[in-house]
Amino acid sequence: MQAILIDANVARSCADPARHETSEACLRLTHVLAERGCRLEVALTPALEDEWLRHASRAFISWWASMEARRRVRRERDRRLADYRRMIEAIPQAGIRALLEKDAHIVEMAALKHYPVISQDDAQARHVAKLAANYSLLGDIQWCNPVTSSAWEDWLRSGCTDTTAYKLT
Repeated sequence: MQAILIDANVARSCADPARHETSEACLRLTHVLAERGCRLEVALTPALEDEWLRHASRAFISWWASMEARRRVRRERDRRLADYRRMIEAIPQAGIRALLEKDAHIVEMAALKHYPVISQDDAQARHVAKLAANYSLLGDIQWCNPVTSSAWEDWLRSGCTDTTAYKLT
C-alpha cells in the first residue's frame, strides 16, 4: 500500500466548517483519504508528528484519530540525507537555507521512501526542484498542493499510481 506525507501546513489549514478555499481544499483532502475506496496510508515520522501536534486543527486531529483507528498511519523513523543537508548548508541566502531546513525531514522521507508530499508550501517545492538538478534523488519527488493543483483527488483515489504526476522536475 502506498503512503503519502502531509505537511503541517495542511493540518493547520484543515477546518470544518470550511469557510475559505484553502480550508475547503485541505478538508476535502482528509475526506478523500478517509474514503473506503482510497487505499493510501499516511506516513508519519516523529518530527512530522511533532509538527502536527503543534499546528493541527481540530478537524485534522479528528481525521488523524480515525486514520489511526483504521491502521492507515504508517510510522516511520526520521532519516537524514547527509548529502541533502550539506547542499542546504552551502546555500548562501539565509532565508532560503532556513526555508529548506524547516521541512528537510519531509523532503528526506519523500526522497528515500518515494512518498508523495501533500503541502501548500510552493516555495519549498521550487527550491527543492532547483536542488534536484545537482542531486538526482530529489528529482523523483512528487509534490502536490491541494489548494492550487488540479485533479489531485482522482490521483489520490488511484493510490498515486501515476508516478509522473506532480513531479518536482
